[in-house]
Amino acid sequence: MIKVRNLNKIYNPKHNPVHALVDINLDIPYSKRIAIVGKSGSGKSTLMQVMSTLDWATSGEVLINDDNILQYNEKQLDTFRAEKMGFIFQNFYVDDTQNVQENISLPLEIIGENKATRKSKIETALKSVDLLEKSNTLASELSGGQRQRLAIARAIVNKPKILFADEPTGNLDSQTGAKIIQTLFDLTHHLGTTLIMVTHDNSLAKMCDIIFEIKDGCAALINNKEMI
Repeated sequence: MIKVRNLNKIYNPKHNPVHALVDINLDIPYSKRIAIVGKSGSGKSTLMQVMSTLDWATSGEVLINDDNILQYNEKQLDTFRAEKMGFIFQNFYVDDTQNVQENISLPLEIIGENKATRKSKIETALKSVDLLEKSNTLASELSGGQRQRLAIARAIVNKPKILFADEPTGNLDSQTGAKIIQTLFDLTHHLGTTLIMVTHDNSLAKMCDIIFEIKDGCAALINNKEMI
């Protein structure tokens, strides 16, 4: 269980404070698909960034196996993210100057994997998203759908326990987006990964096991299929 307790995020606390997250409390079971929904500016992306330690909380806890990861130092966080977390963003964030396999290598390099292990894991990740034949292709030469599949391969190369996805289909057409979501759901099911996804797409949210709505920085459980 991932437990979020009394999580707050205040921007500009000394001058014109903006309370982006207000005493958020969530219980997220492992190996489930979680949707975080809400209007633009509601705080849903901020919540994901703070939960994943990509941004700092003003106060509160994020407990994974009852260990508050918000107390980790920078080195501990880098290692924890590389070993236990994966990230997929709307704008892909792939390096156009690197080829496909080079883009995927970074999380493995952070944790000190040797060259042979890196090669094996990269090939496995690329096979899972049907991009193996593009291994030596520059990221700049890929289509939008291929770039997002590259981002997924990078995110799952270490078989993360938790996968964060922020509007993963936001820059894709509906047909390509549907294929990406199917790929993402299949992979998380196969790996037993907890998927935490920010989305404005209600139909996509309804495909998830649990839905949390963020409104004015506050969170509410609006659906849990386990309770139906």
